[in-house]
Amino acid sequence: MKDYEIKYLKKKLLDEQQKVESMLNEAKKNNFGVDDSIGNSIEELSKYDNHLADLGTETFEQEKYVSLRNHQLEYLGDIRDALQRIERGSYGICLYCGKEIGFERLDAYPTAKLCINCQKKEAEEQIDTNWA
Repeated sequence: MKDYEIKYLKKKLLDEQQKVESMLNEAKKNNFGVDDSIGNSIEELSKYDNHLADLGTETFEQEKYVSLRNHQLEYLGDIRDALQRIERGSYGICLYCGKEIGFERLDAYPTAKLCINCQKKEAEEQIDTNWA
């Protein structure tokens, strides 16, 4: 891969890292109800007078937030891993076959660790094991 392509992808990764960190910090600052009990988050003194559907909705929203946060944390880890691979000089090399991943794939999916062929093989293996 050419130096200017790596610089472009590194900038793209750094921008994405900043965006994800900003989103996580904003969510933490706003404390979207994760640390609150359900009763506190729906601003009631007692949860006994609330309809079960209200409590179910609040529980769903808290679980959704936690799931999204966990996904963002995982994505942030993938971004940091890609940046470390750039520093080590191993970015853009497939972890399975050792071939170059390709700029087009990395431009679309900058945290890719596998070339498209190995990614397809891995997906097929997961499908096969899910049916077994």
